[in-house]
Amino acid sequence: MDGTGEFTWSDGRKYKGQYLEDKKHGYGEFEWKDGRKYKGNWAYGKQHGKGVYVSANGQEKDGEWYEGRKLKPKKEDNINLSPNNQPEIKEESVPSKVL
Repeated sequence: MDGTGEFTWSDGRKYKGQYLEDKKHGYGEFEWKDGRKYKGNWAYGKQHGKGVYVSANGQEKDGEWYEGRKLKPKKEDNINLSPNNQPEIKEESVPSKVL
């Protein structure tokens, strides 16, 4: 199937969204039987790109997925990369001496 469609598995899982060559591809929403959901981008049948995971109790978590796996959030932690890609610590993050 290419285009937009819906599919429900016999175990209660559901997908509604875009397809390419019979695989979830583009934007779509997937729901598990227990009420958990993923709303976001897909590539060749796997979560890929930006999306939102919704727990069974409705708690939402934005994130980024790569080939079906959620990536850990990037830590900014007051570190910048200089033009030569060397880490530089921002001065305001360095504790001053305690006298």
